[in-house]
Amino acid sequence: MRRSAFYSSEAVNAEEVFRYETFTVNRSTGQLTVGGLDIPCPAKELELLLYFCKHPNRVFTAEQLYEQVWGTMVLGDEKTVVIHISRLRKKLEADPSRPKMIVTSRGIGYKFVPPSGG
Repeated sequence: MRRSAFYSSEAVNAEEVFRYETFTVNRSTGQLTVGGLDIPCPAKELELLLYFCKHPNRVFTAEQLYEQVWGTMVLGDEKTVVIHISRLRKKLEADPSRPKMIVTSRGIGYKFVPPSGG
């Protein structure tokens, strides 16, 4: 009985859904919906987006993001983060060249600014 209670509570915790005015991301289904359309999102992009959603309005360096999402840090891995952020911006932002959600804090890093209605 204890095991079944443990596993059912684990399932509830895994069900993380972040709903915003412009998009929804669901951890348990691995689904990203933007403007009512399901958007294909590779695993690491989804994990990066979920990390941002869990920590809104906080600035993270590329190194910190890499360590949290990929689990390790090797010299040069910050470019991987930059590429994944660029891909997420193309999926989420109305104008990816002028992002309003995943913004760059020059010389510091990146932060997620949730769209209103979230």
